[in-house]
Amino acid sequence: MQFNAERFSIENINPIQIRIQGVVPWKEVEKKFDETYREISKNMRFRGFRKGKVPRQMLEKMFAKHVESDLLQELTREALVEFLRLKETIRPADNPREWKVTPGDLVKGEDLPFSSELELIPEIEPQGYDGLKGRRLSAPVKDAAIDQELERLVQRNTRVNPVENAPLVAGAHVQLNAMGKLGDEPVSIENQNVTVPENSTPADERALARVSALLPGLHLPEIPFETELAVPAFGDKPEGRVLVEITKAFTHAKPALDDAFAKETGRADTLEELRASIAKDLAEELSQRSNTLLERELLKQIVEANPFEVGPGLIRRQAEAKVDQILMQLGVDPENESFADMKKSLAKNYFAKAEKEIRENLLLEGIAKKENVEVTDEVLEAKLQEIADHTNKSLERVKADYQRDGKLEGIRYMLRMEKTLELIKGRATITEETVDELPPLQEEEAPHDHDHEHECGPDCDHEHP
Repeated sequence: MQFNAERFSIENINPIQIRIQGVVPWKEVEKKFDETYREISKNMRFRGFRKGKVPRQMLEKMFAKHVESDLLQELTREALVEFLRLKETIRPADNPREWKVTPGDLVKGEDLPFSSELELIPEIEPQGYDGLKGRRLSAPVKDAAIDQELERLVQRNTRVNPVENAPLVAGAHVQLNAMGKLGDEPVSIENQNVTVPENSTPADERALARVSALLPGLHLPEIPFETELAVPAFGDKPEGRVLVEITKAFTHAKPALDDAFAKETGRADTLEELRASIAKDLAEELSQRSNTLLERELLKQIVEANPFEVGPGLIRRQAEAKVDQILMQLGVDPENESFADMKKSLAKNYFAKAEKEIRENLLLEGIAKKENVEVTDEVLEAKLQEIADHTNKSLERVKADYQRDGKLEGIRYMLRMEKTLELIKGRATITEETVDELPPLQEEEAPHDHDHEHECGPDCDHEHP
């Protein structure tokens, strides 16, 4: 689009909001309308006229209102995009498709005026990030934590064995339906899950309500089965008859915690070596958590020393990006319209977290800019090689995938933020302190090899790698 940038004006409404006024040349407006009506005419059939030969005046009478509204929005939005492309120092908080543009009146032969109010990403000149004070906490790996991790490994390696054509032994897990009467009281239970108890005493009534006494000692030849049984009276419960159908039964084969199990995990040859391997991993996790706690402490001081206004649009967008990321992790398409209301509701729960992330990211960006922190191509390639090794892919494949998906600059941004954090820590006075147990992290702050919220800038528009 051809336009004159000198005919645009910028008015500062407040530090994070501007009003832009401009015009679209009449030549561009006329050209767009001509192209649109030609396309309509090509596909228009009208009695008395051949296809593509319907007079322009008739088309305008039929479609003018709809066409004018759409084209004025399209023309003014394109002009605004072109103008802002020349103004690299202006960083709108929203995507171009979300910009609110107000066209003026359309007058034949005259340039089309328009205006737009845009929320901006704040420009920060950070202060007070030198000479901060912080604590680096360290805590020992406890035997209880190792035992807990061993139990998780055992659970992950526990096999589920369906029970078919065999007795229901103690410890078997059963899903069943029951229908009948106990005394005068009707019984109707569907998909009840119970575990065969160790002895013949009645099972806990919470597990199977009134027919729980059926299960102890029950031995039937086939699964699934259906049979009608007499229920003896027990306690203050009357006798009765019920139809029982077992729909599923299975047992858990839990591996013994020994040297053989250690070998099966592929991590060690003996149980003692497996414990040592787990202890090493837990120590690394504690170190990462300690580092995250230190970074949080320092960033909090920087945020407090640099108050600035953040617009609601930027916060909303960051919160929605967080929700999109969660939905994608759950295998849900975030662009699915049926989830739109749910996304808005979930995003509201992330507003406080989103604002915190935005303030931290903008301040880190500002510090990186002020200190000329850059990430070389060699450092970027080393990170991609690390990802390649972790995913068992070639470096060329990883690089091509990230370039295709538009994520390569996101990785560079992440590395730049990490480097900036290291600069801040290097200039801080940090005391070492040993504690019995590290404070917990918020779930969203859990360390993942530094692939945290600093991976992408607040105005990025791509998925996180």
